[in-house]
Amino acid sequence: MERRGMETLSDEDLAFLEKIVTVKFGEACDYAKTFDTKNRWHSNAKSNQLLRIKNAISASRNSNRIKEQRW
Repeated sequence: MERRGMETLSDEDLAFLEKIVTVKFGEACDYAKTFDTKNRWHSNAKSNQLLRIKNAISASRNSNRIKEQRW
């Protein structure tokens, strides 16, 4: 059975994915700040979700680096 998912991505793939998520996170934060200023109401749900995804990608990269060093 072929492996699929995050563990099959190379470090370059994960770095590129992290770069994309970081840009989207910045856009979401800017939008939330503008929306809050205009409407006096804010929701950080999308920003928080993107931050969790970014942290998961970083953790995967670190885990892969540690595995490569050990093996």
